[in-house]
Amino acid sequence: MQALKNAWYAAVWGVDLEPGTLVRRRLLGEDLVLFRGPDGAPRALADACAHKLAPLHLGTLLPDSRLRCNYHGLVFDAEGQCVHNPHGSGQIPPAMKVQRYAAIERHSMVWVWMGPAAADPARVPDFSVLDRGLPGTKFDHITMQADHQLITDNLLDLSHVSFLHRGLLGNEETENAEIDVQQTPDTVSVTRIMRDAPPPGLFALMYKKDARRVDVWTTIRWTAPGTLLNDTVVCDPGQSPAEGTGIFGVHLLTPQDEHSTLYHFTSVRKGPQYVAPEDLDEVRRKLSELRRYAFEEQDAPMIAGQHEILAQRRRNGQPVQPVLLNIDAGPLRARRLLEGLVAAERSLTDERAAT
Repeated sequence: MQALKNAWYAAVWGVDLEPGTLVRRRLLGEDLVLFRGPDGAPRALADACAHKLAPLHLGTLLPDSRLRCNYHGLVFDAEGQCVHNPHGSGQIPPAMKVQRYAAIERHSMVWVWMGPAAADPARVPDFSVLDRGLPGTKFDHITMQADHQLITDNLLDLSHVSFLHRGLLGNEETENAEIDVQQTPDTVSVTRIMRDAPPPGLFALMYKKDARRVDVWTTIRWTAPGTLLNDTVVCDPGQSPAEGTGIFGVHLLTPQDEHSTLYHFTSVRKGPQYVAPEDLDEVRRKLSELRRYAFEEQDAPMIAGQHEILAQRRRNGQPVQPVLLNIDAGPLRARRLLEGLVAAERSLTDERAAT
């Protein structure tokens, strides 16, 4: 699996990591158990007791945030060190500890650092839009049975919304768009401008509700290794997008392994609010349902099918190189950028191992 190790990965929404609970996650092929320490901050340990490798998520989180393995009763503190052996003399072997991963809670998400290098809090992806307290959709997640790069391809090429999500996120008149691609050392951004078109269904809920034609401006920014922020605005034709309304769509992709991806998503409203205050909760509920439907019922089967066809062709020794169009420029740049970062990380690891 092509994955950058020394990076922060989205593990669980903060609201879903309730005090006193254990949450199991699989990130980059490694099983983890997450919980809150005695200070309320998140902790992440390998989900395997140091004694017989029993799953710790089936254990008990004690009131002082110590974790008891329910197979043989050994107890580990929030840092992974065994602090109680109920057997014999109670002696604790020096090696009786569980690997700890750096974890941090920021922008409503618990992030885990998966690599051997020292975790750098400054490298947590910037999703400060989630800190503004503006009404948006619920904090949600699904698992997609596909390589995370296929999901990145899907999000960086939003031309598909006019077909796969027709009537919901796109329509016939948003098929053709002006496209611009920009790149930095660790990001790729794709802007699509669709002028003088009927408002797609989801945005019609938010913008004036008069069915008049609009311009749709979408800029989606991918940041290595797998987080995306989609800034979409609808406005009256010819207006500046700053005068419109829309959403910041948050998409956080974490490879579970080479065949599945943990996909967290939510959104934050932006621009003038055309929804009456008394209708805000209902619109938020509808938007949450529509977004989950689009990702789970429309995107997921298509991308999973694509993943399976590619896997089958590789098993059969058949060619898998696709024929590309101009809409593939953003996804292609992101793939090449990630390949370069992974190669550089492996080279540095090999150099250190040789010295």
